[in-house]
Amino acid sequence: MHYLKLSCLVLSIGIINCGPDRLSSYEKDEYMRPASACPDGDLRNCAEPEGVDFGDEIPEMEPVDEVTHDFDETEDTEISKEVEDKIPEDELIEEIQDEKPEKASQDIVLDTVVQNIELKEGWNMISFYVLPQDDGEAREMDAVFAPVAESAYIVKDVQGNFYKPDAGYNGIGTARFGQGYKVQVTEDVTLSVEGFLAESDVGLSFNQGWNMFGTTLEESISPDCFNDYLREHAPDAPIDVLKNNDGQTYMPVPGASETMFNGMGDLNAGQGYELFLHGPALVVWSDVVGDCVE
Repeated sequence: MHYLKLSCLVLSIGIINCGPDRLSSYEKDEYMRPASACPDGDLRNCAEPEGVDFGDEIPEMEPVDEVTHDFDETEDTEISKEVEDKIPEDELIEEIQDEKPEKASQDIVLDTVVQNIELKEGWNMISFYVLPQDDGEAREMDAVFAPVAESAYIVKDVQGNFYKPDAGYNGIGTARFGQGYKVQVTEDVTLSVEGFLAESDVGLSFNQGWNMFGTTLEESISPDCFNDYLREHAPDAPIDVLKNNDGQTYMPVPGASETMFNGMGDLNAGQGYELFLHGPALVVWSDVVGDCVE
């Protein structure tokens, strides 16, 4: 009990209130003194209580037994469970995980276009700048010529391979962009091909000698542009003769090889042409258009 009184007195010297509220009823009775014992009301000047000598040294406090508490995880878990059970299920906080956006599984769908080829009774030379999606079957000759199968008698390529619808024989295989084909039909008919345009960078290989080809362009182009392109990019493969289905020609003027005679007009989309070259060449029709200066 003396230690508590000493603590209070020391705190009182530090101008901290250590009033009667801090003392027990016994201490209040024993040590409460009249205000006259503290001159000027200054607690620092209060006289020592009778019978008490604080001395110069402050006795050490007796150690207080440490209070410990064993933590029971089961108890904590049970309390948490009780609290959780009282929270409505729709108000429980759920862990939010980052969700990666699903990858687009669908391919970009392009608009299809239709190429209409007018076939006259008899022989025609044609080419394709539109073909169905290349899935291994849609470009087969029997699939491409299915709309006119009853009118088509035979289809040939430059190598002499042929497709005979009534016999169910296909020696050509698949139709290709920029290749020329000779088609014989028994009546005037329109061949409609739905699909996609040829890519602008499609390259066509021309052999030395005779070739059968068509442009991969949607628009017409002058044969002069074609000739200028060959002179620049394939100087060893000048045009000897170029002719259309009607037998009209584009060729050098005899005795003046730099001057070309044009009796056929433009190279038209969807038409086929026969060409004799003095050497091999690789042609990209978009570059022919880009290099052309008429």
